[in-house]
Amino acid sequence: MKPVQILESFFYRPSIKILIKGVVICLMLFQPFSCTNDASSDLENTDCYIEQFDQYGDFLYEHLKYNLWNSKPEDILPEAYRDNFKKSFDSLYAIYGNQEVNEVLNHFETSNIISHEVRLTLEKMNEMFLIVPSTNDFADHQSQLNQFANTKLNDPNISCADKNNIKMITTQFNSVFRYLNEVGFLKFKNQLQNNNLDRGCGDEILKCIGSIIVNAVGSGLLIGSVTLPMLGAPGVPVAIVGGIIYGFSYAISSGKCDCPGLGATCFPAMGLSLSFADCTPTATLNVSGLGTGVTSVGWAFVGADIATATTLPPFHRVTVTQTSPTVPVSATITTNCTVTGSSVTLTTPPFTMNLADLVKSVFGVGLFGPTITPSNSQGDAFTYYIAGVYGNILSRYDIVEWTVDNGVIISTSADKQTVEVVWDEEQTLGIIYVKVKNRCPEGETKILRVTVQIGRGPRQEGHP
Repeated sequence: MKPVQILESFFYRPSIKILIKGVVICLMLFQPFSCTNDASSDLENTDCYIEQFDQYGDFLYEHLKYNLWNSKPEDILPEAYRDNFKKSFDSLYAIYGNQEVNEVLNHFETSNIISHEVRLTLEKMNEMFLIVPSTNDFADHQSQLNQFANTKLNDPNISCADKNNIKMITTQFNSVFRYLNEVGFLKFKNQLQNNNLDRGCGDEILKCIGSIIVNAVGSGLLIGSVTLPMLGAPGVPVAIVGGIIYGFSYAISSGKCDCPGLGATCFPAMGLSLSFADCTPTATLNVSGLGTGVTSVGWAFVGADIATATTLPPFHRVTVTQTSPTVPVSATITTNCTVTGSSVTLTTPPFTMNLADLVKSVFGVGLFGPTITPSNSQGDAFTYYIAGVYGNILSRYDIVEWTVDNGVIISTSADKQTVEVVWDEEQTLGIIYVKVKNRCPEGETKILRVTVQIGRGPRQEGHP
């Protein structure tokens, strides 16, 4: 069954079926994105404007760092779209999740879901996971990724549409490597070797995680170009973030990346997620990625007192209170396992966080929507929304207000998460702002902003 047919079976209606086949011709919801294999289609246009994608990368990094245990791919969307988004991911990943990356990407390219340049970019991302760091974790990966992106963006033979796709993908994978660098994956691998648990598959764990994430991103590309436009939601950049979260969560929880032949696995903790019940510096921490052979975990803290702890499978969590607002909490987690009849103990590098600051902060939220509008979009409304506000596990936030420069907000959803904006075509730049406030006493007020290049994208076909 072809990728589009999978989604057709989920959203089957005659009118929707026609829409799917029309939308899937183009990879991206927003121009100038294009998924056609004819990369020369816009090479004559020397004015190539690149979308702004940093807001997606920052959102992804903060969720991996603070919310990996709890993250769901649909969390990036407003409530109305989440159920269908998750079902679409489950349907596609059931088909493509166990296939080799190159096989999936080849299928997507021949189905005109991705261009050849996008395929090469995703293959490059997969290759980078095959390069296991030897000295400084993933700092070199980030440098190589930036160099790769800059080379592609300066190549006159690559279309503007593909340059936007490349920038979008590499920005978000940079956030993945930034996270892996911070949690100390190299130390993770070395502990496996030092305890004779590697069995030659310490490198394979990383390769496995990478292939799952890249496959999930491929599914995200399809969902972002088909499902989300049908639902009226911003498309591909959002779906790629969802794909990475989906892939990460699946990789560390499914057991698929366990070392073969051991019968059980034992890993240092790969992620720590936190949640607050109120405005005090008391947080519940959940740990991710310990393997199937874990018998218990040990918690050691500097700068915090333990209130309650669960040390036995299947849940590993602890509630702690920070003892001084000026001394960050440092958490060291010890994994105790039984593997091939032997007891094994592995210890993570410390996770450090200032709970007194985090409980009053605004983070893990993002403002999403098009940052380039087509040249013939006079009078058209564009949708922008904020993710990570309601149901945020870190704190409770309020959306205070939306404002725009060089445009008009024509509608706001009842929950204030979504607005529609008509930009002033007499201007070249517009800015949309949303003010978010943490409800706690002395809580942070943060203003998120996105700059929009008005009328700089290629013309929309079939549009006046």
